[in-house]
Formats: sequence, structure tokens, C-alpha cells
Amino acid sequence: MKIKPSWTCGIQIRGTTKKYNREIIQKAQNKVLRCIAQAPWLVSNETLNHDLRIDTVKEIIRKAAE
Repeated sequence: MKIKPSWTCGIQIRGTTKKYNREIIQKAQNKVLRCIAQAPWLVSNETLNHDLRIDTVKEIIRKAAE
């Protein structure tokens, strides 16, 4: 079972958003993933996303557009 964040519900309605807004959401996602994984600061966000099999905000928006 996959849990989707609430902001993904608005993708189809609002479409794409400004880069600045996507960055805010991505930063929040990065912080949450880092807390969940208890990862030290030297582990990159890219590595966290890959190891936890979580798409980035940009990838989620791209997939929804397809």
C-alpha cells in the first residue's frame, strides 16, 4: 500500500506550479525522509529518495501529467 501526500491531490486541478513552490514542497519532503530514515546530514537527498524508493516532487508531477 502506498500513501500519497495531500498535495498530490491538487496536481490534476492546478497543473504545474512555479519552481519556487515545488522547491518548498521538495524541501519539506527531504526533511521528513531524513527524519524517517534517521539519516545523517552527509547522506544526500538523492540517495535518500533512491534508497527509500520515493519519487521526487518533480517526478510525481511529471508522472501525473502523463
